Amino acid sequence: MPNPSYNIEDVYSAIKTISGYFEEEKGNNGSKTQVTNVAIHNYCHYESNSGDGNCNNDYCKMASSGVIHLINNLKDKNVLDYDKLAEYGILWLIYKLKIKENNNFTNLNEFYTSYIVNNNSYNEKINGDNTTTYKDIIDKKKDLMNININEIFKLEAPFNILYFLYHE
Repeated sequence: MPNPSYNIEDVYSAIKTISGYFEEEKGNNGSKTQVTNVAIHNYCHYESNSGDGNCNNDYCKMASSGVIHLINNLKDKNVLDYDKLAEYGILWLIYKLKIKENNNFTNLNEFYTSYIVNNNSYNEKINGDNTTTYKDIIDKKKDLMNININEIFKLEAPFNILYFLYHE
């Protein structure tokens, strides 16, 4: 098996970091989104919040922001090509949506039109020049958006095994 051009430990470390930025806690009065790192708000620029960069405890907005964090983190480490960045971002997003209580999305295309298209941060140039945007990266793998979240979530167990092999 050929060696990848990136360090898988860097990938899993970035995923672990971003996953810890927010979570949903279940309580007697339903579930509540907890922010454990305010950096999750850095890429929450929706028209509804006037660009204040605050996700307003909206789990889905935080998940959308988390994808940009993950892509940015991995891009800065030069560990992956853009198509791989999109794949890892999409897999992470599926995981975060699947574990959310009362998730109404059956595929990522629904999430994409509600949260990615409307997040102004996705249209920012990655390198601050006229190169690729975050949306361009995600759009390269748009075919993954139509896969049923429940079907792709079946990959979560092997993904977790690999994750724990590198971090436990």
